[in-house]
Amino acid sequence: MKGEWERLIESIFPPLESFVRSNICWDENNPYYGGLLETIPLTPNPAWSHSSYQVADAYLRLYEAYSNEKYWRTARAIVNFLVREQTDAGCWYGYAGYPKSAGWNEKNAPPGSKLNVKLDDGTVLDIIRSPFS
Repeated sequence: MKGEWERLIESIFPPLESFVRSNICWDENNPYYGGLLETIPLTPNPAWSHSSYQVADAYLRLYEAYSNEKYWRTARAIVNFLVREQTDAGCWYGYAGYPKSAGWNEKNAPPGSKLNVKLDDGTVLDIIRSPFS
């Protein structure tokens, strides 16, 4: 039987998820496809990427919990945007095991490699590429 907190969270979740989904760029012809709309005027700016990583991570967790394809598509769109944006912004400094200094980049790194994004404050955020390749 579900607890009170679980019921409360599940009652809040649908409108919140709908709000987040409506604030993602879904135009596949737009260079910001998969980006959070509120961040687009600020790109490239590493400060906003924390939100995008959190949203992508949340959608991956939702997919793992509910196996709903729309959560997988949303996570994939956001992660692919982050890979493009962070590479273009120059924050990207290499794939784990495939350093930029050795000539590896977003286009030639093998599936399963990890994208490391280093923000101005020294924070390192990681994306595993394998599910998105």
